[in-house]
Amino acid sequence: EVTVKVSLGPELIAIPGVAGLSVSEAAAAIEAQDLCVSGTQGSPTKPATGTIPAKGTEVEPGTCVTITTN
Repeated sequence: EVTVKVSLGPELIAIPGVAGLSVSEAAAAIEAQDLCVSGTQGSPTKPATGTIPAKGTEVEPGTCVTITTN
């Protein structure tokens, strides 16, 4: 008897919402989801306004995310 198991690839992770968090809090939330932070677009001293890719986008573990600020 042979069992064949088909993989659809790694389980995807949704980018978390980080708007309103400090950049360091946003980075911690992103990294807690097994993602990496590639940097900040905007002022690192202002609160986060979002991410690239956007909140809710499903990506593979280890994907790098940019935190955006005003």
